[in-house]
Amino acid sequence: MVRQTGGAPLILIALLGSTLLPAACGDGGGADRAMRSDSAGVEIVRSPGVDRPLTWTFEKVIDLGGEVDGGLEFHRVHDTSVDTDAAGLIYVLDAGNYRITVLDRAGEVVRTMGGQGGGPGEMSFPTDMAVGDDGMAAVWDFGVGGFLRYAPDGTPLPVVKFIGALQRELAVVPGRIAGVFNLPRTESVDSVQSRLLAIGEADTLVLAGRNEPTPQVVSFDCMGLSIPPYLSPGIAWAARGDRVVARTTAEYAVDVYDGGRPVASWRRDIPVVSATIEHAIAEAPSDSFRMVSAAGRCAVSTREAVEQIGWAAFVPLVQDIHMARDGMTWVRRRTTVPGEFRIDVLNADGEYAGTLPAAAPWPAAFRGVDEIVTVETDDLDLPHVIVYRINRAAS
Repeated sequence: MVRQTGGAPLILIALLGSTLLPAACGDGGGADRAMRSDSAGVEIVRSPGVDRPLTWTFEKVIDLGGEVDGGLEFHRVHDTSVDTDAAGLIYVLDAGNYRITVLDRAGEVVRTMGGQGGGPGEMSFPTDMAVGDDGMAAVWDFGVGGFLRYAPDGTPLPVVKFIGALQRELAVVPGRIAGVFNLPRTESVDSVQSRLLAIGEADTLVLAGRNEPTPQVVSFDCMGLSIPPYLSPGIAWAARGDRVVARTTAEYAVDVYDGGRPVASWRRDIPVVSATIEHAIAEAPSDSFRMVSAAGRCAVSTREAVEQIGWAAFVPLVQDIHMARDGMTWVRRRTTVPGEFRIDVLNADGEYAGTLPAAAPWPAAFRGVDEIVTVETDDLDLPHVIVYRINRAAS
């Protein structure tokens, strides 16, 4: 059963993000502090659009993986398959090895979970993972059609089945597993229903959503593809405890839910950017074009594919969101330059604190309040799981 909660959040999404795109504000008139207002019980926090540099530095303290690392050679690890618990243990889902490796604060292996197969806790086609503060791990397994779950001691728990297509990224929230799913089409709905859901064993809560036109099939020499236009906004989101934050439009607007109820909208006065083909090409995933040419009879350039598939009218300013354990929210933001990003840090109350240096690493997870965990690849294209210590003293 899917039920709506928190005062009809799908309707409130339209209210929270109701600013007209072409009429985006400027730099807030030069003010350097956020402005607060109220809209039907939802606090609007509007920060100025002029960047304020943060001079934080990042010290690498652990580097795991690579070609040879005491048996820790990872094969298929992504940002959405690494997480931490409240004790600081690092959990790494290596889909290529069909297992979760749990590492202590020094990077030593504590235990492994999973394995390939169809038995309890075994994996068929794992893609993404999240971990609760208590160490309960959840893995989305496409082959299983649901979530594999593991108790804090590694014991397999009953599978939670769900019909829908995960868009990557999970979070374990109290009593539930959150993720963005494309729901199956019905006779009455001729569109792609993208929903941020909190899935429990008994029911499912809808936190936010978008409806997108059904993609048309684009024909190439050897096959057809049915994918949305590039730079379609989708839903960027993050969760920590009972708090969920989500971006559903192209604007810089992060909507906040506590316990499933909309409570705030955090915004920066940065003008939206009209999208060009160069913006789309800069972010077109190369895997799409490897699929196109998989039969060996296609030679489709990135530009040609993007031209045929198309792109959205505006560049979504907010690409990714993460919530730190100290209550701060990190926002990975696109700029006017195709393929260029900046990382903004918002305080726990939604006010803009500043922007990190251009070379700052983007976290896959946070460990405590002073460390982040990232996933990076080396010259051999092998994934590494790296822990950085944050030095805020310079700010």
